[in-house]
Amino acid sequence: MLAICNQDIIIQINPEGDIEIGNIPAEKKGVGLERLRFDGVKIVDLADFQEFWIEPIASDFFVLHVIEAPGFQKVIMNYSDRINLTMDTGIIRLKTLAEITAEKEAKEKTMLKNRLRQKFKRGVGDSEDLLADAWKLISLIIIFVRTNDPQIASFLDVILPDLREAYPPEKIKDQISKHVADIKNLMQKYYQMKDK
Repeated sequence: MLAICNQDIIIQINPEGDIEIGNIPAEKKGVGLERLRFDGVKIVDLADFQEFWIEPIASDFFVLHVIEAPGFQKVIMNYSDRINLTMDTGIIRLKTLAEITAEKEAKEKTMLKNRLRQKFKRGVGDSEDLLADAWKLISLIIIFVRTNDPQIASFLDVILPDLREAYPPEKIKDQISKHVADIKNLMQKYYQMKDK
């Protein structure tokens, strides 16, 4: 069987190909080309290997090979470990359990934040009217300042880190103070028009 290859990677099985790679073993017929390699003699399956030659494409993207080539680094691992590859000061290695756990926790926190944002968006309402949403939040803050309501305090504590990240106080303080009079006038006109 002829194929077009890039090193040991089988790009395409093609009668116009320039390399004879033999036949795909019967037990590997259902395996995709992304998992198969040509080792120079026969077609092999990456899932059957416990050590690989790793080609670094980017700091977080690697290609697995079964042959050695300049720039490749040997890593002892299983095929399923490929998602845990990393490069540290030019050395390709598997992430430690602590690194994997920290990444998992960071992803879970991000997912939780995203769910919180969606809940907040739905809870505040008027998703088409972001200006109204902003004023609802301002109303909550004013109520908290005046009443010290613990439920509002808990809600504000939850959203505060995201607000600080999105709108750093040191950056927005000067911007708002420069335009506060104009904002006030525009807001009054906006709500007068909305009430009509």
